[in-house]
Amino acid sequence: MSFARPPSVDIFGPLLYLLKNAQTVQESLVELTHFYHLHSSGALVTIEQHGSLVVLSYKPTLESESTGRQAIELAIGVGKQLLHALFGKGWQPNAVYLQSAPGADLADYRRLLGLAPQFNSETNGCVFDAALLKAPLSESDPALHSLMRQHMEQLDRMSLKELPAYVQHLISSFLPNGRVTVEQVADYMMLSRRTLQRHLADEGIDVSSRRLITRRKMPAWVKS
Repeated sequence: MSFARPPSVDIFGPLLYLLKNAQTVQESLVELTHFYHLHSSGALVTIEQHGSLVVLSYKPTLESESTGRQAIELAIGVGKQLLHALFGKGWQPNAVYLQSAPGADLADYRRLLGLAPQFNSETNGCVFDAALLKAPLSESDPALHSLMRQHMEQLDRMSLKELPAYVQHLISSFLPNGRVTVEQVADYMMLSRRTLQRHLADEGIDVSSRRLITRRKMPAWVKS
């Protein structure tokens, strides 16, 4: 069962700061759908309104391990936790949709989702009242939100050909402060570690070798 541990919104990394500092729930979710591909290029997140209800959906786009039932259930669990963070702990979804058949006892799903999902559905998603889209976010910081959005837009405009040079620049900046890890670079860029590694691998580069190349090019006083 993929819900053995409650999922956490920490999986979004720095992207979470952008989402939590939007002015309204609707603004936050629109930005999630717009920038989600920077976090993970293997799926799309969409919001669709049907009358008085809204569906926040997760749609895998690549045939990989990320399209399996457990991975999708985990993504829906994380999506529900994000909505909890936006709406408050007392909120519960009107419904949860899963395209797959159940993979465990319904009691397990009820315990961790608050209700039994509707299995074999047309989509994977959480349903909530459309009126909640206008709800203001208590943690909103317009200045921080503006800075985070500028950073996300810069990453969004960057082509894959520009990515290695940008990573080189980041590692050169990080090296004087100590050892550079994949996670540090990925967190700064608001990408998942796997997404960053996949993009760099497409260019024949991995972060560990990039770090060594950069370190050799730096002055001796910086390396010491």
